[in-house]
Amino acid sequence: MIFRFVTKYDIPQIQELYKRQFNLNINEELYNYFYYDRNLNSYCSIVVEDNEKIVGHNGLIVNKYLLDDKEIIVGLSSGSMVLREYCGLFYDILKYIFNDFKGDIIIAFPNRNAQGFFTKIFNFNAIEQNYFSIDHSKIKFLKRLSNIKLDSNLLRLKNHINWRIDKHPINKYESISLNETEVIYKKYLSNNIDIMYVNKFDDKFIEILLRLLEHYEKINIIHWDENFMKKLGFEEQKNSIFVYKNISNKINISAFECQMIDSDVF
Repeated sequence: MIFRFVTKYDIPQIQELYKRQFNLNINEELYNYFYYDRNLNSYCSIVVEDNEKIVGHNGLIVNKYLLDDKEIIVGLSSGSMVLREYCGLFYDILKYIFNDFKGDIIIAFPNRNAQGFFTKIFNFNAIEQNYFSIDHSKIKFLKRLSNIKLDSNLLRLKNHINWRIDKHPINKYESISLNETEVIYKKYLSNNIDIMYVNKFDDKFIEILLRLLEHYEKINIIHWDENFMKKLGFEEQKNSIFVYKNISNKINISAFECQMIDSDVF
């Protein structure tokens, strides 16, 4: 059994693995978008090989964030899969790539089958309820809110937003701003939107929500603070848990401020 980093020659087998395990058709452009680091001229993803057959895969999508005015490196664990007959390798493949990571924090949105590996074996912290929605029925409630503010100390850098939003090879996003508050979102089903990223949660955010609800029936968001979301009238939705873990000693984050922009979907 060989654990090694991905090369461009592995892409066809990895595509087959995605199709078999997740029923997803992932093209080479999208794969390279997530996992190929042009600065390092190499992939940030690994495979497990058995007799020249790829039987497992995992990657880290690496970006820089700004935490308390300090640049940190965050790796999103993504594309974790092994063939059913090799399920015992799942722990080993995660351990291999986690041990190689030179950044500060690893995050993930594991499914039910994988979440125990992160929370029980690798001791990741979890934000179990992180997905919320609001619709037209809450417009009057929103109009009564005032003095809304939630302090945030984790920002996405311009390069990160440019990569994730402007250069996405498939998805198209839009944004709306009031003063210094910006909301980036994606439309779907013609009358719903997913909020990808909000840089400030304040009264202007409420005004933006009201403007969006003039045109769309439902708004979805990923957020780290369940109580704050409920205070704004958002309701819980079924979701995958969000997990995170400090890897370096230079930072100490009590709760990672997760949003949709941190995922490899949407």
